[in-house]
Amino acid sequence: MARLRKRPELKERLEAVLRICAAEEGELRSADEIEALLIEEMRKLGLTSMQQWAKAAEARVGAQYQEQHPGSYCGKKKR
Repeated sequence: MARLRKRPELKERLEAVLRICAAEEGELRSADEIEALLIEEMRKLGLTSMQQWAKAAEARVGAQYQEQHPGSYCGKKKR
């Protein structure tokens, strides 16, 4: 739970999956409809997970590079 609190986007995706599984309110849906909804949510979860992983990896690589090359400047070139 502590990890999910640090990653609200992932928490939101997992809560959406749980809402679909609970299906306690609203119209009754067929198994095929529920399956389609779950597949879409899992795709969103995968995308969100990969985006967060990529941000963390980029920050880690950037910090590692700065350690190895302390005099370097990481920024956009002015025109």
